[in-house]
Amino acid sequence: MSTDRPSKIVPRRGEGGHFPASRNTRAYQSRTTVCASSHRDWIANQPCVLCELLGMSQSSKTDVHHVRDGQGVAQRASDYLAIPLCHSGCHQGPQGIHGDRSLLRIAKASELDLLAMVVAQLAKQVHQQQGLGAFNG
Repeated sequence: MSTDRPSKIVPRRGEGGHFPASRNTRAYQSRTTVCASSHRDWIANQPCVLCELLGMSQSSKTDVHHVRDGQGVAQRASDYLAIPLCHSGCHQGPQGIHGDRSLLRIAKASELDLLAMVVAQLAKQVHQQQGLGAFNG
């Protein structure tokens, strides 16, 4: 290949004659908003919802599990679609969500049922913080 001719593959220039920003910039990679991040932190500070449903005591730290309903193989759901699960039992344990899922079958619940319980907990907490009396949810 001769070097006296320029290549036909030339990067396009953006506005002002500058090359466009790389897709690896911080703004492109950060898809989490401050509100979603604070919601994820709230989830991480909650007790395991599956342990509560089964009447068990939580034995390890709480992990934030993103619900895998309608997601592709390498896609993670929104931070608003997350549930608190204990690490060694309900989340990463052999019977947990990333194991054979037998704890979900024992509880007769799905990930969406657990998400509904978390939403109800959040609604109850917000209702109490606003001083609106008893919550009927």
